[in-house]
Amino acid sequence: MIDKIVTRKDLMRGYNLLKELSKTNSHVETGRLDRALGLVMRKEKYDKYATTWTGCTCADDQNRGRIFVCKHRLAYMMEHTDDLLLVIFEGTPIN
Repeated sequence: MIDKIVTRKDLMRGYNLLKELSKTNSHVETGRLDRALGLVMRKEKYDKYATTWTGCTCADDQNRGRIFVCKHRLAYMMEHTDDLLLVIFEGTPIN
């Protein structure tokens, strides 16, 4: 995907989609989701980690990534809302 400017509306749309997803997907923890929103809203980047849809190099994801999605991956998903919609509607699992 080509990088684009992410508006506050896009971020909130992604947050709300993930919040709904957290109700049916045990891998998306609401506390981590809130921390991810804080990361993005403060414009605190997570560049020191290699973060993608499928993984992150942070210690949290390395240790617990099979159980929960880390806040860096959730922030990444919020910033890529259009891709998130495809993942949700195509039924691709997030874990």
